[in-house]
Amino acid sequence: MTPLNLLSLVPPGSRRVDGTRATVYITPDDAGVIRMQAGKVNRPNIPVMLQATSVEYRDTPQGRFTVERLPYATPARDLPQADRFAGRQYIMAHLPDGYFDYDLNNGNYGRLSTVSGDLWVVLDPDAVRKAK
Repeated sequence: MTPLNLLSLVPPGSRRVDGTRATVYITPDDAGVIRMQAGKVNRPNIPVMLQATSVEYRDTPQGRFTVERLPYATPARDLPQADRFAGRQYIMAHLPDGYFDYDLNNGNYGRLSTVSGDLWVVLDPDAVRKAK
C-alpha cells in the first residue's frame, strides 16, 4: 500500500508493481522507477546491485518511508529462459565474498541497458545478503 501523500511523487501513467516489502512504479516511458518501502532500505553498495539515483525519506501517517529513484532494468521474468539463466549465473559469479543468494528470483534481478552495453543487476536490495 502506498500512502496517499506519496502518490504525488508518481508521474501520471506510471505502472504499479507490488513486491513483498515495497511498491514500485515504473514511469510511463520506462526511463525510471520509483520504489517506496516502509522503513529504511539497506541497499548493498556492491557492483552487481542496481543503485538508486536518489533517496529520500518521507514521514506519513503510516510511518517513515524510503523513496528511491532508480534506472529501469528489464526484470529477468520478462526475458527468455536462456537469458534469465545467463543473468543469474553472471550475478552469482560476481557477488563479492561474503554475499549470498537470499531471494534471487526472476523478479529480483534483471538487465540494465547502458550506453556502454547491457549489465546484469540485482533489483531488490533484499535479494542478496551479506553473511554475518
